[in-house]
Amino acid sequence: MSITGKSSKSLVKQDLLSDKSAIITVKKVMFQHQATAGATQIDLSALVLPAEAAANGFVQPSASVLAGLNLQANYKNLLLFSLASNTILAPYISYTVSGNKINLVEAAVDGEIFIGIVDPVIRSDSLVADVDFILASGTLLAGQTDINVGKSFKANLNPDMKMGAVAVIVEGQTLTRNVGNATTGDDYQEVPDAGGASSSLIRLNSTSGVDRKYHVVSTAASIIRPDGSLNDELERLQGIMDKVVEVLAVVSGLDETDFQAIPSQQQLKQFGDRVIALETNRARIDTGNVWTAVQALIGRTDASVVPSGQIGEVITLYTDLNLRTAGNTQNAYMDVPAAAFNIPAGNWMVICQAVMQIDFVTGGGAGDGLIGSIAIRTSGGTVVAETQMATANLNLQRAFGNTPVVGFVNINATGAYKLSAYLKTISGAVSVTNALIRGDFANLPTKVVAVRIA
Repeated sequence: MSITGKSSKSLVKQDLLSDKSAIITVKKVMFQHQATAGATQIDLSALVLPAEAAANGFVQPSASVLAGLNLQANYKNLLLFSLASNTILAPYISYTVSGNKINLVEAAVDGEIFIGIVDPVIRSDSLVADVDFILASGTLLAGQTDINVGKSFKANLNPDMKMGAVAVIVEGQTLTRNVGNATTGDDYQEVPDAGGASSSLIRLNSTSGVDRKYHVVSTAASIIRPDGSLNDELERLQGIMDKVVEVLAVVSGLDETDFQAIPSQQQLKQFGDRVIALETNRARIDTGNVWTAVQALIGRTDASVVPSGQIGEVITLYTDLNLRTAGNTQNAYMDVPAAAFNIPAGNWMVICQAVMQIDFVTGGGAGDGLIGSIAIRTSGGTVVAETQMATANLNLQRAFGNTPVVGFVNINATGAYKLSAYLKTISGAVSVTNALIRGDFANLPTKVVAVRIA
């Protein structure tokens, strides 16, 4: 028995050209390089084809193919042989990859041949972006408002919201950004840098009398860095360059800043901390310097007269070219007539210039004599300064002395002083004839000068 269909229907998919899959083949890339003695790098853009390989028909891959390998991101696809050691070289032990260059740990021997095989790489030509996550934590000291994040972030991101690229948490409480990133309003401002596009400083609107714990974290999502992370490689190279700069600065004698045009993140953090430390002294820095008294300025460089009340002021208190004061008083002070003077309030260095003459010393025994000195004394007789000026022995005629007297006087109010002479005898049997202060020397008159020192 058979069943015969009077009619039949079937669905058949139409054979369309667009549905046909093209035949896709992938192939490994092989390159060969013959190194010179001492070479430490294999540059894929400057490969040297071994003569033996060329003679047997081997052709190097084209420059575009080699450049498209992107070994920096696809280093795991590379298998590197050395014919000299007849071994496979291990990555990060025998070599590293930087860009499209292979850096050898051990220098090559002369004529050493390297063979590289790169597994097929299927790529979309899209760029892989790294995410730089921000996390800063520390203690905000009492009275401070600035938090140095240490990394730059986009300022005023999400301008209509109260939180941008980072979240600020102080003592467990999440703070809100001022509306429009203004200087006042809610809790803090993201202080823009000079360009205004980025920031690395959080400034709170108010201070606290106690220390506070803070955290600053990114609000963007974080991903695991891929094998081809450019940030990883740049940070590795930056570490190498920092060490190179340190050594080069020592060798050349130049400052490290001469080799660093752009600060690193660590330097930015240190600089920000330094600025915050200076800002903590803001109250002292901003104190108004409104002075009600003449300030003591040190010296003049234009040869002009120093005004009264300033350091370096010079006044002549007493001068006499013809003074001849005789006095034979022994072992007692003798005030020079008309030689009194007044010194204004302040700290002064008083300099006295005079000539003492001793004509005759008689009496006493061998070795007897006297010592003559000049002194500056207060009106009440207190000695301010005294200097030995002349020494006379028995039967010595005309002993002279002109050593200046220098005294330092601190005066609260204008005070009176005087010039005195003192003849100290070595023996009571000694007598003095014509001991006097002479002011008739043209080059050495009796003179008292005061210089303000504070």
